[in-house]
Amino acid sequence: MQFPFGDPDWLVSPGSPLDPNISIIPRWEDPRPDLIDDHNLWVRLLRRLFYQDKDLWGLFHALRCGGSTLIFDGDKIVVELSQEWDLLFRAKVRAKYLHPKAKLLQEALDVLATEFAKIPRGESIGIGSSEGQVQEIPDGAESI
Repeated sequence: MQFPFGDPDWLVSPGSPLDPNISIIPRWEDPRPDLIDDHNLWVRLLRRLFYQDKDLWGLFHALRCGGSTLIFDGDKIVVELSQEWDLLFRAKVRAKYLHPKAKLLQEALDVLATEFAKIPRGESIGIGSSEGQVQEIPDGAESI
């Protein structure tokens, strides 16, 4: 890569925005690959929604950016809003964004759950560090 003002070391050093070894995460991918337990659920969900429903994709993308997780219990998938958000903020998110689109959100999650439920137990379902394991839904998680 040629720069009109030279090739300063800081521009191409590891960790800089122009480091050729760093790739930009495509918009339809999981924006939080660091949260590995449900990474593949998010990848599949966001890819599907990116092409099917941009508004719904935007909502799920924003939830994931904020640290929300998806929990698959063998039958259904629920969204657990980020525990970093206080209770009041989570209540506002539910009331303003989730409840008005509850039917569409649940349909998207049901399609994904059906896809994952077809995978025989014990086989890898590609969910991060808990591959092949069905997770218990914690008390704080809500089905939409």
